[in-house]
This record gives sequence, C-alpha cells and structure tokens, in this order.
Amino acid sequence: MPPRCFINLDTSALIGLFLASFISLTPLYTVSAQDLTNIGTLTTGALPALSVNSITNVNTATLNTKGNLTVQGNFTNDGIFTANTSTVDFTGTTTQNIQGSAIDDQFHNLSITNGTGSVVLNKDILIKGNLTNDGTLNANGKKVTLNGGTLQTVGGISATGNTFYNLTIANTNAGIKLSNNIGVTNQLSINDGDIDLNGNDVDLGTVGAIVNETDDKRIHGSAGNIIARDRDLGPVGDYNNIAGMGIDLQVSSGGNTPGITTIKRSYANYTASVDRSFDISATTSDDLKIIMTFHYFENEVNDAEEDLTVYRSADNGATWTDHGGVVNPSLNHVVIDSITAFSIWSASKKSSPPGPLPIDLLDFSATVEGPAVRLDWTTVSETNNDYFTIERSPDGLTFDVVTTVVGAGNSNTKLFYTTYDEDPLPGLSYYRLRQTDFDGSFSYSQIVSAQFSKQASAISVFPNPVRGTQLTLSGKYLDAEEIRVTLINTLGEIVYATEVFPQHNTLLTTIDLNSTLKAGLYLIIGTGKNEIFKEPLIFIE
Repeated sequence: MPPRCFINLDTSALIGLFLASFISLTPLYTVSAQDLTNIGTLTTGALPALSVNSITNVNTATLNTKGNLTVQGNFTNDGIFTANTSTVDFTGTTTQNIQGSAIDDQFHNLSITNGTGSVVLNKDILIKGNLTNDGTLNANGKKVTLNGGTLQTVGGISATGNTFYNLTIANTNAGIKLSNNIGVTNQLSINDGDIDLNGNDVDLGTVGAIVNETDDKRIHGSAGNIIARDRDLGPVGDYNNIAGMGIDLQVSSGGNTPGITTIKRSYANYTASVDRSFDISATTSDDLKIIMTFHYFENEVNDAEEDLTVYRSADNGATWTDHGGVVNPSLNHVVIDSITAFSIWSASKKSSPPGPLPIDLLDFSATVEGPAVRLDWTTVSETNNDYFTIERSPDGLTFDVVTTVVGAGNSNTKLFYTTYDEDPLPGLSYYRLRQTDFDGSFSYSQIVSAQFSKQASAISVFPNPVRGTQLTLSGKYLDAEEIRVTLINTLGEIVYATEVFPQHNTLLTTIDLNSTLKAGLYLIIGTGKNEIFKEPLIFIE
C-alpha cells in the first residue's frame, strides 16, 4: 500500500502543499488546522521552511528535518528527532512550549522570533548550531547544552539577551562566540571549548557561577565582562573563588565588612601583563581589611610570571598604583594582603604598570560581499591612534598589507570602520588588523577568516511562471566553467537536465524545456563547483 497523507489546510498553505510533496513519509502523518502530528517516519526536504502551528512527534515516530521548520505553537517530541543542519524557528505570538518525553532534544539551529510571546523550555535541550533569540526565552529551570563541532554563535536582538538557568558548553572544536549579552542564573559549565565574549557580557546574577573553567577551556575576549552581582560578603570569613570567577577575598576582623558586593571580571580594557582585571564595588568599599588572591590562567600571561605584582586603579583605569603581592607561578595566582579599599585591580610587571589601551577594539570581522571581502571593526575608545593596517594571509602565518585606514587619534566614543579587500584570494584567507600609534608602536587584533569563491553574483531565471518551452538564464558568473541546470518535479525526480556555458564571466542563454512537461510546480537548480541558484518554477501549459 502506498504511503497515506491526510491534509486539512486552507488555500493559503500552497507552499506547505508543495513542500509536502517533497517529503518522505511512512506510514502516516496528519495536518489538521495547521497542527501536524507524526506517528510514522517524516523526512522533510531541503527546501524553504515547512510552516505549522504546533508539531507533535509521538513516541513511536521519527521526525527527520532536512529543511527548515517554522513553528507557531508547541514543539512536542516523544519520539526520535533528527535536526540535520536545519533551523527550527519559533514565531508564535503567545507562549510556545518545547516539551515531550524524549530526553535532550538535539536541535541544529534554534531561532526565536516570537515577538510578544515566549518560548518555554519544559525539558533539557541540545544545540549543535547557532542560537538566535529575537524574542523571549524562558529557561524554566532547564539546561541548554551547546555541543557543536564548529564555531557556534549565541545572539539575536532580544533586549534582555539570552538568559539561561544551566548552560553547558560542550563544543569539541572552535567553541562559542557571543553576539549579544547572556545571563546564567545557576550554573555555567565549561566542559569543552572556549567562550569568546566578543565585547559582550555574561551576567551571573546573584547566585550564578562558572564551573569547570580551565586554561584550555575558558572565557576570554578582546572586550567584555563576567559579572557576579550582589554577593553577600557581610560576615568575617573566607570567600573562595567567588562565582567561579577566579578571585578569593578573605574578610578579616579589625576593619569594615564589605556587605553586598558586585565583582566584574573584565578583558583587554587595559595594557597589562595579565589579560584580566577585577572591578569590585561594595556597600562598604573603604576602611576594609581584606586579603585578596588574584587567580589567572597561563594563557592570559604576556610576560614573565615571576615579576607579577598587583596594581590598583581608583580612576577607572587612567592611573595605577603598585600594591605589591606575592606571586606563585606554579599555582597561577598573586596574593595581596591588607587591602583597605575596593576598585579596579589587575596584575602586571613592576616595570610595566597597566594603562589605557591605545584602542579598545570591540570587534573585527571579515565578510564576503560580492566580488570583494568586507572588513569591519569597531573601537570603543582610541588613544594616540595614528592608523590601522589590514593584513591578509593565505595560511595564517605570512601576512601582506591590503590597505591602510586613518585612525581617530583620540576618542572616547564608539567608532565604526569599514574597508574592502577588492582583490581577494580564492579560497580561505586570514585577516588581521594592525593598529599603529603616533610613536610607531603597534599591536595586532585577533585573526579572522573569510572563504571567497568566485561564483555567480546573480543569476536570473525568467519568465516565471513560464508558458511554453523557452526559459532564459541571465547574470554574472565569475568562474569560467559550465553550469549544470536541472529541473525537479514534486516527486523529487529530475525531469530535465542540461549544461550551459558562461562567456567572459557573463551568462545569457535560452534553454528549451521538455515539451512533455506537465503544468505544475518544479524546482530549478544550477550548480557549478557549488550550488549557484535554486528557486521554485511554475510551469503553465
């Protein structure tokens, strides 16, 4: 018996019907009032998103999403869910639940664009790709695990950022990069992979804490902060590794007790021998008697550890005072006693006190844009900054100059810079930003990369809908090779195929379709070294 499909949709679901015909299903699924229940095996095709209200995958069923899935209601999984490389996008305007009896739903990309609604976790979930939150995420006491094998981003435009209860980092390769602030109200577990703050904050609130952070799996960034708020250091006693941030405060008798205390661990705000600082504020910040242990990681040290001493700034990093301390290189910490006041603390060599950075670089990125690579960077402040140099390398080792951009000199406001590599190398290239002061001293940014492929900038297919057998392909194509054009029907069968050849980086050709084609909806795909274009094509007899 052939597979059965019962669908009850209004005519607005034309695209859904088209997608359904590209779905492999065994033996049954039903869609009623745009709620989808799968009790068999449902595999969606790699086509535009299948959009449903709620989706239910029962405990004997398998849901295999090769294409994107848009959900306006609840996502219920009691069976097997395989996300492949798809994006599940929650777009409802009321409360949406991720629920079901299956353990640890494994998503690839998870997107929340639910506007006035919220997505509530009723179970622990795993994400192999990116998390984009433009709406509201209610962690509801559940755990989110980021367990991809390539770089994962956590971001979106949500004003409150992403607030998690338990967040576990288990990325086996490139780690996690933040593109918005996040909050963790209970436990941030760093089991595998780094977190690049990328100029953003991790807010641990009043009880959140970092666990399992080590030298080879840690939080870092060219800018950004980790914040532990309103911690009670009222009684006399030892407060070790507060919030897992790497700072111990021993409150001794004979002085004031700090009371409610907020600690901010910051990165790259100042030139120092150790790439971290602690900004401590408390209800009582004077006449204290405290022993502080300043911990650091080996990978944060830029100079000889045996020369480290602790510096304090009471004017937001403009000037620094040496407060001494006893360094223990084997334990990676500096101990200083008799602290009488809180403020900003960092560690550096006696001969190299901390000071303001020549620039406070917020971000640096490389993005392919048409026939060029676009380079963007943002500075929060600049001090005696003469100019920037964009450098490029094919291997990440040997760099050549691409272009220079004049700096602002001195600035205390956020400035945005953009320039282009007009003649990029084919394949993967590495870029870095060199900043040069008026005195000739310079420093480098982190290295970023861009994959440039000389392929079509735009290919148009017309007319669409097409009547008759004539179809025109037109546009720019930068690789001098053939393009294979295929036409696929709603059963996934190739019903037409041909090859066309660009001339002088330009494609303009007319193809004759099979005169036996029936009226209906098809998919036309053009491929060279990579896929060049893919779009639905309506054929009218």
